[in-house]
Amino acid sequence: MAKRKSKPLKTCADCIHEFACAMWNIGNIHNMDAANCTNYETVKDSAAYLIGLLDGRKEAQNG
Repeated sequence: MAKRKSKPLKTCADCIHEFACAMWNIGNIHNMDAANCTNYETVKDSAAYLIGLLDGRKEAQNG
């Protein structure tokens, strides 16, 4: 039986820095494994997401 490659848990496609990194790298990094990337950050992990979430809750309370 042929072994299937498993999909990496973290890919550059999920990272908010994908396009900035692509400018520094040659080629398509969309499906690259980002397991060892020190700058890997998803939208939900970012401070901007948290600030937007908290602002939304505050506005909903002040309605």
